[in-house]
Amino acid sequence: MAADSREALEQAQGRVFATALVSVQLAGSGGGIAVLREIKRLTPLCEVLMLAGQASVESGIESLKYGAFDYLVKPLDSRVLLERLDAAFAHRQNRQRKIAAQQQGMGQTDGGLV
Repeated sequence: MAADSREALEQAQGRVFATALVSVQLAGSGGGIAVLREIKRLTPLCEVLMLAGQASVESGIESLKYGAFDYLVKPLDSRVLLERLDAAFAHRQNRQRKIAAQQQGMGQTDGGLV
């Protein structure tokens, strides 16, 4: 857990996360949107859920534009949060399987035909 965007960005360096929960209103330069962008740059398969204290169409659109899996608004029932985190993790696993299948398909030969 990070106290501000600078600390969140430091924690993201050199790590791979399956999912991340980021506050839109995170203190610091660029806030949560900057953290989202950097996480997606460093780990494109990481599914990021943005959490807002106050819903804003602008921040919701911006979050999705930069690759957020979901945009959630407080107060948030813990069951809903867990469901969305599970969905994000499942989505990431599905993406990983597709990438692995594509990579495996590219490595196949044409059966020895020349």
